[in-house]
Amino acid sequence: MPLFIVSEPSTEAIHRQLIVGMPAIGLVNDEGGQFLGGYAMSAEKRLGTLTTLSRLWDRGEFDRVRVGDGSGSYYGRRLNLHLMVQPAVASLLLADPLAREQGFLARCLVSFPQSTAGQRKYVETDLGRTAEYQAYTARMDALLEQEWPITDNHELDPPNIVLTPSAKRAWVALYNDIEKALGGDGDLAPIRSLASKAPEHITRMAGTFAVFEGDTGIHEEHIDRAALLMQHYLAEATRLWGAGQVSTELNLAQEVLNWLRDKMGPGRAIPLADIYRNGPSAIRSAGAARKVVQLLAHHGWVAITAHPTAREAYELVAL
Repeated sequence: MPLFIVSEPSTEAIHRQLIVGMPAIGLVNDEGGQFLGGYAMSAEKRLGTLTTLSRLWDRGEFDRVRVGDGSGSYYGRRLNLHLMVQPAVASLLLADPLAREQGFLARCLVSFPQSTAGQRKYVETDLGRTAEYQAYTARMDALLEQEWPITDNHELDPPNIVLTPSAKRAWVALYNDIEKALGGDGDLAPIRSLASKAPEHITRMAGTFAVFEGDTGIHEEHIDRAALLMQHYLAEATRLWGAGQVSTELNLAQEVLNWLRDKMGPGRAIPLADIYRNGPSAIRSAGAARKVVQLLAHHGWVAITAHPTAREAYELVAL
């Protein structure tokens, strides 16, 4: 099963693909709402999915016990995650306490670029003919043509790459600076979970630079470049969720959306009264429920619909 990229898998499908297919795959989707709003991230599956993704990030291993196709422990697997989502969808994920407290968000590098609309003048150029693009594609072709370092047990066994002495000194200095900024009222205290993993993120990115450039070790330059990138991601985290306070409206919206998915499902007209009478306990008035549901409607998660007896009703949008 030579499948390298999946877009909307369940955890079971990820496990099976890593067992019977290639031992490394990418969960890549430029419409990430399909995954974040799909089966794998439903209320009953969310914790298992986040735990599976986090464990693959940590150690590249998992256990699988099934009645139908046996059981086993699997090692030497890799999963790459890259999701592009609209701001409203991203806000719901960033507001999800489970994603934060379980540690999933600390393993993600999130970037939300400012819009350049109105500043994008047309430039007549063929990027495919630039020296930078041609060098990049040539290196990618060379990497893709290499044989995968796979053992007889179907495990990835890539060669070790180590930091040079100067790179190690640079990394230790960064580690100490980050650790100092985590304590008390330090600059990184509000984003402690991500900052605690920042040193590892830096070495992972530096290692990627080294492999791409054909180096057998990680040099100080790789550490410096990775640190610059990590500064960007830490700044983004501070801006997006660093204060640790997500608006009450977003929290309520996420709670109502989870309830609608679990109890109602798509294709059903739901009166507003049912939402504030039977829904989450945080919403017990028509005004509060209307405000939250309108927020969900504005971002495309629910739609206004007709109901035979209710003047105001909504329908969950199926992704």
